[in-house]
Amino acid sequence: MKKINKIVVAVVAVGCAISLYGMGQVDLFQLVENNDVDQIEQYIADNRKVNADVRNQFQETPLMEAANGGQTRMVNALIALGASVNARDVDRNTALILGARGEQANVETVKALLGAGAAVNVPNRNGDTPIALAARAGKTAIVRELLKKKELGLGWIKEALIQARRSPRRRDIINLLQAEILERKRLKRT
Repeated sequence: MKKINKIVVAVVAVGCAISLYGMGQVDLFQLVENNDVDQIEQYIADNRKVNADVRNQFQETPLMEAANGGQTRMVNALIALGASVNARDVDRNTALILGARGEQANVETVKALLGAGAAVNVPNRNGDTPIALAARAGKTAIVRELLKKKELGLGWIKEALIQARRSPRRRDIINLLQAEILERKRLKRT
């Protein structure tokens, strides 16, 4: 058994993903793909020990996959299972970054991540933050929710404004960001 453990550690160290599903481990990625929230909630109810931060070949976690798919109930279940909301993949994306930008992105998923302590000021490898990506994607409700976080830096809000201006038909987001910038500057002066 020690030899198998050493092989597993060596293979993971070079960046390969290993599924231990057949060895008594839970394949959380498969549960996320199948949106099998009931099974994860059963693990929580049974107080079963499951590594909620298992990684795939891109260093993504099941929480990142669920957030990217806009699976709010799954996101909540994985957080309850102990998933780290600020884990990063190979591109330095967090679950919040992935959950704020995609076609499936929705404000409820973003609220769940923020409620669990997801960092809003964390850029990915390209320098994009959740608010910049949401602004570029035209996700007004998500931009509005992210702006509620007062720890969101003014510089990141300005960057989101630049991103929104690069996208067509984003007038509502541009107005929202401009108003927030003016309000924060006003508050800073007083």
